[in-house]
Amino acid sequence: LDLIENEREKEAINIDIAFERFNKMVDTVKKRGRLWFDWPFPIVDKYTQGIVEGKVYTIGAFSNTGKSQFSYAYVAHFLKQGKKVGYFSIEVDVGMLLSHIAKSYYGEHYQNIMMGTKKVIRDDFQNLYLYEDVFTVKDIHKITELEKFDVIFIDYIQALHGKGDSATDKFEQIAYGIQRVAIETNCVVFSIS
Repeated sequence: LDLIENEREKEAINIDIAFERFNKMVDTVKKRGRLWFDWPFPIVDKYTQGIVEGKVYTIGAFSNTGKSQFSYAYVAHFLKQGKKVGYFSIEVDVGMLLSHIAKSYYGEHYQNIMMGTKKVIRDDFQNLYLYEDVFTVKDIHKITELEKFDVIFIDYIQALHGKGDSATDKFEQIAYGIQRVAIETNCVVFSIS
């Protein structure tokens, strides 16, 4: 009898959580007129429902094809929208990362950024948080909960540390963990793969 009562309590809590999240979505639609916000590239909006909080999106392609550069354009777009952005890079240090994001933000040639021809203004990047030394989904989750990011980027996903007897097990665990980050923090996650 206690087991049945516990299950009923769980069901009641579950539906309460579902209604709470549903009502947040309704509030978002009332505020924005839609559930999502725009992609940096309008052509993508034409074929999708935009970017929805609590979801994971992947920028994927072969090595050295511009995935990171593509993500920097996304970061610049979101910063200009006033979003709080976290970028977890396992590929480059935070100084190099800032230089590339500044290039995209200002729409300048990289040489102009690096030669100081185009000044990089600190205030333009007040909502940007860069990390070069975070290697686990657990740590990304903790930081995202603490900072309350609107959007995070993980570059690149295969380099994260994970547990598992095989590469498949490791990547399944990482993918599951990243999905939990998105859902539990209501943050948009871009994984670069």
